[in-house]
Amino acid sequence: MWNAFILLFMESTIEIMISAYLNIIYSGVFTTKSDYFSKILSYCFIAVETVVLPLAFVYMLSKPISYLKMEHVTNKIGVMYEGLNSVSKTSMAYNFLHMLRRLIFFCIFMSPFGEMPVSF
Repeated sequence: MWNAFILLFMESTIEIMISAYLNIIYSGVFTTKSDYFSKILSYCFIAVETVVLPLAFVYMLSKPISYLKMEHVTNKIGVMYEGLNSVSKTSMAYNFLHMLRRLIFFCIFMSPFGEMPVSF
């Protein structure tokens, strides 16, 4: 059920964060309702990428391995550990660490301390 959404947000972390950040920072005057909707949607995507998805990974890693191997759990959140060695928790945390690495890269890349002047 949630596999498609989880996979979408896991695979496109950098793209979603950069586009949401640029939409928030460089949005001009709000003239239409779609401008407001776009900015609200950007905040929602940033919240999902920085709060919801990492908490889902922590929830997944807190469960016993025998529980994660059940069919109904695999059908819901199996994409979070699909293709990984499901014997140890450290190997199952690979996707979580990979996503955190992308988020840290985004924070460094978009840091205001090393910001270069941008002109449009």
